[in-house]
Amino acid sequence: MSQRNFKEDEVYLSQIFSPIGSFFKSLLQSFFLMIQFIVKRIFLFTGILIVGLILGYFLDQYYEKYTYKQEVIIQPRSNSTLYIYNFFNDFYKRLGDEAYLTSLGLKPEWGENIKSIEIKPIVAIEDVFDHLHNKYQDNGFLYTIQDYSEKELSNHKFIPFYKFHMITFEFTESNEANTQITKALLDHIFANNHFSAKIKNIIETAKSEVASYKKSLKFVDEYLETLNKSEKQENNNVVIVTEESESPTISGLLKQKIEILELLAENREKIELENEVFSIVENTGVVKVKKKLYKKMLFIIPLALVLLTSILYIFLYLYRKTIISEKQLS
Repeated sequence: MSQRNFKEDEVYLSQIFSPIGSFFKSLLQSFFLMIQFIVKRIFLFTGILIVGLILGYFLDQYYEKYTYKQEVIIQPRSNSTLYIYNFFNDFYKRLGDEAYLTSLGLKPEWGENIKSIEIKPIVAIEDVFDHLHNKYQDNGFLYTIQDYSEKELSNHKFIPFYKFHMITFEFTESNEANTQITKALLDHIFANNHFSAKIKNIIETAKSEVASYKKSLKFVDEYLETLNKSEKQENNNVVIVTEESESPTISGLLKQKIEILELLAENREKIELENEVFSIVENTGVVKVKKKLYKKMLFIIPLALVLLTSILYIFLYLYRKTIISEKQLS
């Protein structure tokens, strides 16, 4: 009984695998026939490949040879980095919205010439370290630095940490309106009411602190001058508040003077540099740039010609076979 079942299983398996074996056999035969077909016509296909390579090279040279770009490097102020990123990303998505373009001071037809807009940080790991150092200080800072790899520090979530960012405008063709587009967009960000009010408050605070530090600096200078004249002051009209265990010394006052000068410089820098939403570090203007040649046509054209030639031969073969069959039947 078991021997009979075994024979039946063999029959079933042979019925299953026989078509599969025939398929692979025919596939292998087709492969060798194709190789034989190419070898017999090696000079023809070599000529087609050479013609295709020449044609592909000239097509690569002709199409999209140049592009028009403008690169602007900016330094955002007052935590405006994410706002600037969101603005440019939103603007690019709404290029087809005529009302939106008009509200920005742009003509609707100008949007058709904008090929792409990209903003990305100029990655400097030290910018991230400075940010983390200011936030965590001392031991906490060192521990936090060890928790991040260089790859993680380049992640998009660290974008606000970087000082400098590059905006790249790409246009389809040369046009006088291109520079007007970039100027209008940058002016729109400059005029943002929220950040303008925030910056105004920062500048006013900085000016107030500068005036206060100047008084403190004058106070320290006068006291130093008094100490230099005499170590013992009998009638000292200048009073410095210190801890009970300390008495004012020349070295202590000099240290205090250095701290005041550093704070003065810091606040003066705020007044001079942080009076706008961002500062433009570099602007290339619209320049004509030769595109990188990717040589797509150099590969596509030869392969397409070889494929078309092969298909043509197959059709001719089938046509002749059909004619012969019809003659035999008649």
